[in-house]
Amino acid sequence: MMNMDLKPSIVDIQIIGSIDPNQSIDINKIREVFSHREQALMHGAAFTGRPATKIIADDHYVIKCRSEYRFDEYNSKRWINQALEKERQYHIHHPAKTWFYIREVEQVIIASITPKLLPLHVRCKVVAPDKFIGSLASMADIYFQSAADFSIKLDEGLSNYGMDEEGRLYYLDDDIYPLDKFVSLTHALGVWFRQFEWLDPGQAHELGIIFREALLKYFTDTHWVTVISEQLNRLFYANEDQLNRKKYFLDGFKKVGSVAQRKPLKIKGKQFAVLADIHANYPALKTVLEKLDDLGIEEAIVLGDTIGYGPHPVECIRELQKRNFLTIRGNHDHALVTGIPARGFSSTGRWVLEWSTTILGKSEYEWLVDLPSCHQQDGWFAVHGAPQDKTFFNAYVYQLTYEENLSYLVENAIPVCLYGHTHIQGVYYSGCQGIETLNELRLDETSHYLVCPGSVGQPRNKKIGAEFAIFDQERRNIQFYRVDYDLERTIKDMYRYEFPPQLINRLRKGQ
Repeated sequence: MMNMDLKPSIVDIQIIGSIDPNQSIDINKIREVFSHREQALMHGAAFTGRPATKIIADDHYVIKCRSEYRFDEYNSKRWINQALEKERQYHIHHPAKTWFYIREVEQVIIASITPKLLPLHVRCKVVAPDKFIGSLASMADIYFQSAADFSIKLDEGLSNYGMDEEGRLYYLDDDIYPLDKFVSLTHALGVWFRQFEWLDPGQAHELGIIFREALLKYFTDTHWVTVISEQLNRLFYANEDQLNRKKYFLDGFKKVGSVAQRKPLKIKGKQFAVLADIHANYPALKTVLEKLDDLGIEEAIVLGDTIGYGPHPVECIRELQKRNFLTIRGNHDHALVTGIPARGFSSTGRWVLEWSTTILGKSEYEWLVDLPSCHQQDGWFAVHGAPQDKTFFNAYVYQLTYEENLSYLVENAIPVCLYGHTHIQGVYYSGCQGIETLNELRLDETSHYLVCPGSVGQPRNKKIGAEFAIFDQERRNIQFYRVDYDLERTIKDMYRYEFPPQLINRLRKGQ
């Protein structure tokens, strides 16, 4: 381990480079900083960090020695050059940050020097709340831009961000992490709500607006607003003050009460239909709707994936618009409105999404944009994918995951979860040995249930037909249906639009 009482000579120090070559800190300044003593690292102090990190500072500069790395000279240069390449790309550190190494008798020490900045955890204690909220706005901007541009996560700790005398904020940490669906950010916000006793309702609301604007500046879809909001609601808060800080933050973050926020639909009656995975199959949807009319069912929830795979996205969206059904977002709906990803979809699935973008009008597109990611009412929760999935529509409920998802329902006091995505009609419940296919399910008040109505337009159980369910909340039962529809009309249209043969064959076989 490096002896910090040792003052390295000029020949012991080898500068590799700085983020901005025009602002490189010279070797004499590095030597001057080394004439000072090592700083103590303590939680809440001016300098924090891992025990292996050694900090030496004067009034103008801070040297950070990474003594945990034990490389030879060649690999030290290699490590530093890789770090420099990334930091020059990210543009989140101070441009004068300069990397160097020190030749020791027994090892080479990797180090960097940066102009001394005021870390946010210290600034929080010395400035007025309104000014500090401005600092958090700068932090949010850096954080979300890095996430959007490079799919990286910065450490959310306030000690990892420092401000210069001109009010410019920089990232202080050397370490960058993989993006984690904003899980760590959510927990950091929860810590703020517990620790920031000065955060009054107006300031919490303002902070929520700031974070919303920063998020949507780089992530144009409001889905992540829902993801972060739902995660915040699941955190523990010790008292009413903490809950209020969270509430007023979310009011701003979700734009509650604003003209821009569309009032969410709710199921009002005791009986409603449960549809999922229509997948742009209009003959199947039309037949289901006719059956609902015969049964006198006026309300329904659609569990996502109105589009994708099928040839009738416009017709299906317009029918749901006309019926004003409560509809949530699926992964296909999300992909179309946010940009079709290279991964996560088969080549045929991507083909249909790209084709769909060419025929959807403004009204249909905006309808998809406005779809919520999940829905919850008293006694039940609706999601496209899996209840424990923080993004709501990417994970599956199946043989290997149903027990974890049932445990999630128990922990969160959710008796019934309605889900789609698998295209397999059936039920998982506490104590079952796997999915059960039933005509009717009687709900026991002491149990928990994962219920999939099947797929309207793309069943995967090797049975041809449009599937759905009816949930009777008063009688506490769910009935499952499969109805025949004009399959050949759908296939005829798929041929007409030159759909991939694999999709046509799959629909014929129900798999």
